[in-house]
Amino acid sequence: MTYLVNLDPADDILGPALHRYAWDGLNRSQVCDHLVKDFKLSVGKTKIDQLYDKYEVPTARKPRLACEVATEAVIDEIDKDINDLNGPDFIVTHLRTKGIMVPCDPLGIWHSVSSDGHEKLSRLALNMGVISLPIYAFKEKWSDYLLYIVITPNVTIPIQMTTDCGSETVWMFGFQIALREGAAPQIDSEVFPAHKYIKSVHNTVIEAFWHWLLEKLGYNIKDHILQGQNENIFNPINPIHIHIFYWIFVPLVQAELNKFQLYWNTHHIRLQPGKQMPSGHVPNHVFSDPASHGGEDLGIKVNPEVVQALRQHLEEEEGSRTKHLPFVSEEFAEAASTVSEELNLPSPSWENSWDIFAKIVTHLGELVE
Repeated sequence: MTYLVNLDPADDILGPALHRYAWDGLNRSQVCDHLVKDFKLSVGKTKIDQLYDKYEVPTARKPRLACEVATEAVIDEIDKDINDLNGPDFIVTHLRTKGIMVPCDPLGIWHSVSSDGHEKLSRLALNMGVISLPIYAFKEKWSDYLLYIVITPNVTIPIQMTTDCGSETVWMFGFQIALREGAAPQIDSEVFPAHKYIKSVHNTVIEAFWHWLLEKLGYNIKDHILQGQNENIFNPINPIHIHIFYWIFVPLVQAELNKFQLYWNTHHIRLQPGKQMPSGHVPNHVFSDPASHGGEDLGIKVNPEVVQALRQHLEEEEGSRTKHLPFVSEEFAEAASTVSEELNLPSPSWENSWDIFAKIVTHLGELVE
């Protein structure tokens, strides 16, 4: 029987071994297996990170050298390849055998954009019948800039789009690939895929952001919305109630999202020493001037006519934007606005939203009777 012990080998043995594993391109799970095989040393992935820090083992996440050094090494390899025969994968692998790790983090804006949906105001979360207020956001990874956040029913592109595998991302996947292949065919898709599917919980760029959204405004919004149900103002099986709810609350939620986007892009990100990407900065500043933090604009300009053609194709396949995006029809919105004017009601706000809801419902009920 083989017994595993947790006694570290001598520094002059373990350190070089860890460096060798890194040069061989082993991931943390493989390193764990090799430590058991080579030293009968059983450790977890967190301990691997601690050992890497202790012995200054270079990785793509922590190259242990200035970004300028890695950049110069890449340029040197490109200069040597006078016939342009070596792609990015060859150069990265070749430099790794020399102990030079090319950072895997983005080197500027528009390298990687992450997007995902927020479900804290979804049908299951609210438990108000069919009422659901899905929120979708797009966040640029390098600058931490919040590109877009919108409440929605269920022309620059980045080098890579990262999403989960939800059904709503199928068209996004196809369009991102089509646009990038047409506008930037020189980018190696094997090294820099146009789109990456990952589990939602692993999409940390956007998943970590939802925590901030929830803390800053999500709980307050949810409490305001649930007030109508808790006070028996809202009937989840009444179609008129559902339409009036959307007519009042969707604009209120979107206005809060717009304010949060402004806050996020102008607030200071906390300083994280050793982070390869910017920290201790204001997203707005870095996104508008990536060179100030050693980055560059990696966005790919696309032909607006191509974008329009793709939109036309999507409408032919799935229907128009006016069919899918509005929560209520134009006819209902006009009718609700007319009733509001007849009753001389103020513009909806969080403070008066349910009062306005009740008055419109009562008025419509009287008309029906």
